[in-house]
Amino acid sequence: MLKCLSAAALQWFIYSSCVIVLGIGSVLVWVGFLVQSSAFIQVLDYSYAGFIVIACGGILIFIAFIGIIGAWKQRKFFLTLFIVSSIIIGSLLIIFGGVLIYIRNVSGDYLKDKASCIKHFPKADEISNQAAEVFCKLPCPCSLEQEKADELKLKSFYKGSAINMLNCNPCESIQIYDSSVQNELEDWIFSKLGYTVNETDCAVTTSQFENGYFNESSNYITLVTWIENKFKCSGLCTYNKLLFFSDVNLAYPSEACYGKVKDWAQSNFLNYGIVSIALGVYQLVILYFTFALCCCPKRKFDLPPEALNSPNKAIKI
Repeated sequence: MLKCLSAAALQWFIYSSCVIVLGIGSVLVWVGFLVQSSAFIQVLDYSYAGFIVIACGGILIFIAFIGIIGAWKQRKFFLTLFIVSSIIIGSLLIIFGGVLIYIRNVSGDYLKDKASCIKHFPKADEISNQAAEVFCKLPCPCSLEQEKADELKLKSFYKGSAINMLNCNPCESIQIYDSSVQNELEDWIFSKLGYTVNETDCAVTTSQFENGYFNESSNYITLVTWIENKFKCSGLCTYNKLLFFSDVNLAYPSEACYGKVKDWAQSNFLNYGIVSIALGVYQLVILYFTFALCCCPKRKFDLPPEALNSPNKAIKI
C-alpha cells in the first residue's frame, strides 16, 4: 500500500501523527505538575511520580519535534533518531500498560476481603480504629445530634463542635463537666498528648491533638480523608458507623471501604493500562510510515519539475 503513497502524503501523515504525540506529551507534562503539587501524593511520599510523568511528557514532546523535523527536511539522521526513540518509548508504554493491568489484578487480591485488607494495609485501617476510640466521646466532642447518636447506638456520646477528627478540641467544654469527668479528661490529655492541663487552664490546638494522638499514623490521614470523601464509607478494612475525617453529618456509612476502593482501583488501572498500550501501539504504527519515507527512494511523480528534465540528477535525502 505504501508504494501507492507519495512522499508528500507520507510527510503529512507523519506531521499529523507527531502533532498528536506533541499534544499527548504536553498533557502529560501538565498532569505531572498537578501530581507533583498534590498534597495527597506528597503525604504518601510518592512525589517522584510527578517527575516521572513530567519526564515522559518531555520525552514525547522531544520525539514529536524530531519526527516533524525529519519529515520536513527528509534527513535520514532525524528520521532514524525518531525511529529509534519511538521504538523505545512505544515498547515502554506497552510494558507499562501491562504492568498497570497486572497491578489491577494484585489490588483485587489485596482488597478482596477484610482479612486480606488488614494484612496488607494495617496502618491505614488502624487510623480509623484510633479515631473511633475518641471521636464523639470525651476527648473529641462532635457536632452530631443526640437523636442520631441514639439511633446509631453510640456509647459515651459527647456533643461538641468538631465535624471531624481534624477539628477536635478536648478542652472546649471542660468547665461544664463535673469533677470526675474533668479528672478523666485531664488524665487522658496527659497520657495521650503529653500536656498537663486543668479545668481553668486547658488549651490544646487541633494540630497538637492530631500529632500527639495519631503520631506516626498521621501520614495516612490524607489518604483516609480522600477515601471517605470519594466513597462515603468509613474504615478501610474495618467498618465504622461515622465519617471520622470528612464530615460527621455528611453521611452515615453502611460498609467498610475496601470493596469500593478495590472496584475503583481495578477500573482505573485497567483504563490506564489500555490507554498506555494503545499509545504504545500507535507510536509503533507511526514507524511503518516513517520507514517508508526514510528508506524508499523518491518516486518520479514526487520530483520537482526541473528534476524531471535531468533524470541522472541525484536527489539527496
